Amino acid sequence: MNQTTRNEDKSNQTIAALRMEIQDLKRQLNDCKHGRRLVGVDREEPVNDMFYQNTMLKSENKNLRTLMKVLQETVERLTVKNTELLAEQAVGELVGGGDSDTGENVKNLIQGYQKKAEAIRSKLIESEEVCALLQKQLQTYQTRTCMGSHSTAKVNALYDISCSGEETSRENLLAEGKRDVENFKCKTKHLSSKMNIEDEGIEKKLYTDEDTAQNSGKESSDTEAEELEEDKTIGKDLATLNTEISFKKKMIGEWEQCQHRLQSMRMRYESKLMQLKQTIRETENPVAPKGLFSPKAAHQKWQKLEKGIEKLVLTKKSVSILQKDMERSLLEREKLTPYLEKLMRKREKALRFGKDTLYMNNQIDSMRAHLNYLNENIREHQALILQMDTKDDTDCRELDAVFEGIVDTRGRYLLDKVLHMAINQSVQAAESKSHVQELEARLKQAEATNFMYQNLRQHTMKKMQPEPLAPPCWSEEPEHTHR
Repeated sequence: MNQTTRNEDKSNQTIAALRMEIQDLKRQLNDCKHGRRLVGVDREEPVNDMFYQNTMLKSENKNLRTLMKVLQETVERLTVKNTELLAEQAVGELVGGGDSDTGENVKNLIQGYQKKAEAIRSKLIESEEVCALLQKQLQTYQTRTCMGSHSTAKVNALYDISCSGEETSRENLLAEGKRDVENFKCKTKHLSSKMNIEDEGIEKKLYTDEDTAQNSGKESSDTEAEELEEDKTIGKDLATLNTEISFKKKMIGEWEQCQHRLQSMRMRYESKLMQLKQTIRETENPVAPKGLFSPKAAHQKWQKLEKGIEKLVLTKKSVSILQKDMERSLLEREKLTPYLEKLMRKREKALRFGKDTLYMNNQIDSMRAHLNYLNENIREHQALILQMDTKDDTDCRELDAVFEGIVDTRGRYLLDKVLHMAINQSVQAAESKSHVQELEARLKQAEATNFMYQNLRQHTMKKMQPEPLAPPCWSEEPEHTHR
């Protein structure tokens, strides 16, 4: 018994020393990563002037920001001057020798349109620059992962994105990234199950080896050291897999968010450009008298109305889908938070009793990463819902512009009511259609499982039927009895 306690004390001392060394190495590694510490070829620490370089770069960054502000102001002044010159040119072309009042009014009108067009053009250029910057950031992430472990070599193929990429390639890249995440999850589950099995085997071995611990002290210490090394290697593999999973999830989320933002910005700018073109056409073309009826104009208005209703239905349907996804992620977050708190309490209890908490730490890290992913998903859904609401408002204004000048106030009120009722009915019909499709899929799945169970039951019943216990020549017995 004294030998076992002595061996346990030695193992505890070695574990404590190893933990202290690991903490020291982690601190040194962080210093090397941040540039606070450098190691030469001869393992000497030279003087690092990275701090001074960082301060110089910060001051240069500040100067560049001030320069950017000044350039922004000059760009704004130049846009105003450009709009004034374009307006004067347009007025000179339109009004040759007319009155000064009409020329001034037309000048102001065209100047307003030119200002709006310049603002939209500058925003479009800014969005393109933001897209290019995000693609550069993705390429930097790609190079960082290439410099890391060998298991992250697939990120090069995943995030090799160019400006001329098509939508199909983007979808393929996203699908490949999600497949890699699923593979990493399966690997982590396999390793965690392996660690659980090994922990159970170690506990059983400890319980069975308590009687024979005095005779085999050295052998048990060697086996414990080997098992500790195996646990450390498995823990390192789990940590690397968890970091790779969180990194790939983050990259996929950022890529999808960037695509959603660019799509929404493109749609918004295109709608604004269409509105400006329509207003310019209306100002350039003279208004037709009210008594005349044009079938072509009526057909165009009907097409606009139909397209506007379809856009509103699609936006409302997408908003409902986003709300359902957000509710699902909220429920999942509500389920995971108490489980995380429970794990943290278990870890504190294990630390109090001096037990190993590596597996619990890995579980807590994975749970926190999953919760962070859920929070990012919820924020993204909220932003998309707000964007959809603003788009819905613009579409409603476009439909109101279609009804202008057609009917009086009473007819306008009735048309608005009919329009909203049609939109709501079409949204309900689309939702019911999707619900019916989901129910049909579930019904098919239930029928398939029922058919499988029926076949299984028939097979088992055939096997369970007893065979007849008759002699092989039972047909000859009546003849013998007759004789």
